[in-house]
Amino acid sequence: MPKYYSEKKNDLYNKKWSNNTDPCYYLLYKLIVHPTLWIIKVDDNKKLLLDHIKGFQSDIEQYYIVKKNVKNLENELKTKHFTIFKPDSEYMIIDVSDRLKY
Repeated sequence: MPKYYSEKKNDLYNKKWSNNTDPCYYLLYKLIVHPTLWIIKVDDNKKLLLDHIKGFQSDIEQYYIVKKNVKNLENELKTKHFTIFKPDSEYMIIDVSDRLKY
């Protein structure tokens, strides 16, 4: 299980990103049996994305919400949907949808 980001606990992270950046959140989709992550939606409102995956459970697919602080938020919000997500060390996992277990 991935470790979750806590905005209140991670002061070092906040200092790293305090240089004129805005938080940007990405809703990602992944088939559990395949490594590719797809960008479904990009937003500056984390709650909207959390509401999207609230209560979602599946044994074949999973949603992720990740955060990245960006210098040009407007440009990020124009990201095309269903493009392949390429993670790097700048992204932080915020939440993961529940996996249905039998």
